[in-house]
Amino acid sequence: DQVWAFRSRCAAGLETFLLSWVSALAFLQLVAALIVAIVSESIAQSAQEQARSPVVAALDELGAKNTRRILQSHEWWRLLTPMLLHVGWSHLLCNLLVQLRTGLVLELYWGHGTFLLIYAASGAYGFLASCVLLPDTLGVGSSGALCGLLGAWLSFIFIT
Repeated sequence: DQVWAFRSRCAAGLETFLLSWVSALAFLQLVAALIVAIVSESIAQSAQEQARSPVVAALDELGAKNTRRILQSHEWWRLLTPMLLHVGWSHLLCNLLVQLRTGLVLELYWGHGTFLLIYAASGAYGFLASCVLLPDTLGVGSSGALCGLLGAWLSFIFIT
């Protein structure tokens, strides 16, 4: 009877995880990392990108924060897409560890909509600040979104 109860709790936990924004974002980030690897390899094999490394060119083509393209070409979606892109597997792994461990707990506390709103708004604000402070650099990663979640969590702790 205890084994059955344990299995039921595990199944419910797995279902909660699989139906969360945290797992959906993690999956999208893993897919984006594979796409970056494939695109950068094809760029490296073709001689069209001589000035930049193939990874930088791939990240820029796939939606990295590029202030010039945001302002001149009105590519405002570049404030959100960099959250899915990462420079290398170690960068992705570190962000995913924090996102999966902390994000799932916060999503359960706050609900799906609130979690996604805080995550997306924090990430977009982080890249907007990066446009102002570092306009000549490309930017990728979900660190701004994760820092926003941690800041919101700190506020949540003080309020409740």
